[in-house]
Amino acid sequence: MDSTYYKELSLDEAEKDRDLDIKNPEKTLLFRGQTDSNWELTTSLDRFLEQIEPTDKHAVEPFFIEEFQRRCRNYMQNTPKLYNRIEWWALMQHYGCPTRLLDWTYSSFIALFFALEDIEKPEESALWAIDADWLGRKYRKAAPNLASSLSNDPHMSRLSTFKKFDGKPIVLRLNPFLLHERLSAQQACFLIPGDTSKSFVENLIDFSGGRNTLRKYLFKIKIPHSHKIRRKRLESLFRKNISRASLFPDIGGYANSLRTLAYSTQKLLRKPELKERIKNSWAWIK
Repeated sequence: MDSTYYKELSLDEAEKDRDLDIKNPEKTLLFRGQTDSNWELTTSLDRFLEQIEPTDKHAVEPFFIEEFQRRCRNYMQNTPKLYNRIEWWALMQHYGCPTRLLDWTYSSFIALFFALEDIEKPEESALWAIDADWLGRKYRKAAPNLASSLSNDPHMSRLSTFKKFDGKPIVLRLNPFLLHERLSAQQACFLIPGDTSKSFVENLIDFSGGRNTLRKYLFKIKIPHSHKIRRKRLESLFRKNISRASLFPDIGGYANSLRTLAYSTQKLLRKPELKERIKNSWAWIK
């Protein structure tokens, strides 16, 4: 991975780094956890477009949103207004359709959970951080007309606002007006690139004015793959009520939470009452 556009830190270095300034309560940082530190910052649309012929790429996103709009009314009654792109993309992303949205969170703890939760991954993980205050200052300076429109239309619900954004090498922090349960539970927001003919990272580099500038505001914190570190961190997060069950408030989230719960609770099988139930209920236990 080309590391010339971000600053790489260890967990210990991140707590002391003056550029990141992670302990400053007046600074707004966004975080993203990834289970493999080798992964780029890519949207689901970025990854899908890698499989498409170059001559067809421009048509993929319009096709997705039009088809989703046509069919989703067969499955739900309340749908966004026709030209509210952010609402539609958030809904599409929620159900697994590729979009230009990239998920981030205001909570470093929640991002850390997502970085650590896949216990079957042998690779080191990464916690990404970006300065959201800088993003806001940058777009207002780079695109004053868009900034003016967003002051009256902060969720980009109007087609006229979207047209000032689409196709431009800009990265915005936005959320739909209506937040579903997962977005609320995860303290989530989206970073959205304007020019889908380029990758998310290419938009970010162009928007920032170059790699050297971006390195002052984008950070990757590497987390070594260590069972001891992973257990310790996950147990700390569980004590803060951060798990799949709390971040995905449905039966699927709860079922998935049992994997990391069992992994991180080292004393699980030492509990006398559990040992007795296992002994009495499972014939293959000797």
